[in-house]
Amino acid sequence: MRFAGWVLACSSLLLSGMASAELDATRHLQGKLQDVRVFQSEFTQTVLSSSGVVQQTTLGEMAVKRPGLFYWQTFAPFEQILVSDGDQLWSYDPDLEQVTVQAVAQRLSDTPAMLFSGEVEGLSDSYDIDSVELNDNSWQFRLIPKQPDSLFEELRLTFNKDTLVQMHMLDSLGNRSNLEFNNVQINGKVDGALFQFTPPDGVDVITQ
Repeated sequence: MRFAGWVLACSSLLLSGMASAELDATRHLQGKLQDVRVFQSEFTQTVLSSSGVVQQTTLGEMAVKRPGLFYWQTFAPFEQILVSDGDQLWSYDPDLEQVTVQAVAQRLSDTPAMLFSGEVEGLSDSYDIDSVELNDNSWQFRLIPKQPDSLFEELRLTFNKDTLVQMHMLDSLGNRSNLEFNNVQINGKVDGALFQFTPPDGVDVITQ
């Protein structure tokens, strides 16, 4: 009985320590995100298969502004534009000459890029979070969604000081998408027209 009690006490201490570490990681990440009202960057996106084979590499640019405003564009040969005004999301595929319009539901607001356009106080409601210090200036945070139907299984955010420089996402099929951010601007001026979208003439518009 004494041994069982000792095991129970050790387990309780371990669980308490894990909970405390997760709370510290969550607060640390919130601290890095909460003052970011505008995030603008160029990026390189690399998509790898579950076996590590590079499927495609794409260049693009993005801008995010709280609350709920989002702009994302990738360039040829994989062109795409995503725009959100906080209420609707437009997805434009130039190759298909097609625009899809849908409401910005909770599922969309939980996508990685929208971490910078929503409120950060509820991160612990959506994710289990831990962190590791890479060096004196860099931290990496790992976010595991609590919802079983999440769009990704794991997300890693790497910061150099307080600036996001990398994002790594793992989907349910084992595929990885890696984003490298360049020329990052924090809380700079951004034209509000960037978050409005008018479909080009002649394209099909599909409302979901």
